[in-house]
Amino acid sequence: LIAISPLFGLLFSIYVAVAVFCVLNIVTGVFVENTKNMLSKDETNMLMESIEQRKQWMQDVKLLWSFVSDDEEVDLPTFLIRMDDFRCQALFRKLGMDVAAENTTGL
Repeated sequence: LIAISPLFGLLFSIYVAVAVFCVLNIVTGVFVENTKNMLSKDETNMLMESIEQRKQWMQDVKLLWSFVSDDEEVDLPTFLIRMDDFRCQALFRKLGMDVAAENTTGL
């Protein structure tokens, strides 16, 4: 094309540059869209995992309460007797509270 006219060589070079820019822009857009979709799925999974952890925590609290008390209320002497049991202490530890047998009187 340069042999015909130098202007045609310049126009062809500009055409190739614009075409390459457009193709790269499309490829970049596909990568960004896929990444955005993956992030959205990850946020949804994290939310669902958080909800499941909350449900499990509530079940553990209900289990602990059913172990500590037979009815809706518990008095201090009954609570202290139940706290001497290792199973009750293990349930408290599972919920994130470290309760040892030697310090239940301080509760």
